[in-house]
Amino acid sequence: MKNSILFVAVLMCVFFLHAVAQARDLSLDQIPVMFSFLDANQDGYLEYKEVKRVDSTLTEKEFLSIDKDGDERVTLDEYIAHLKKGR
Repeated sequence: MKNSILFVAVLMCVFFLHAVAQARDLSLDQIPVMFSFLDANQDGYLEYKEVKRVDSTLTEKEFLSIDKDGDERVTLDEYIAHLKKGR
């Protein structure tokens, strides 16, 4: 049962990441949902290890380029700004 739930969660995340990487057309109301899904510990920040678990191609350098205040965590505002750059 646990493996099935994990499998479904990973599949959902892959579909979300595909949408972001390919289209970058998430509406503003969908972005917080994506952010919350990536925020595994639900502390309101994305850490490299959280994002890396669902996107194995992401480098730490790429992740840190999203982090504008240098605290090694990405806020929702930083995440939105990053997604908007790709539009």
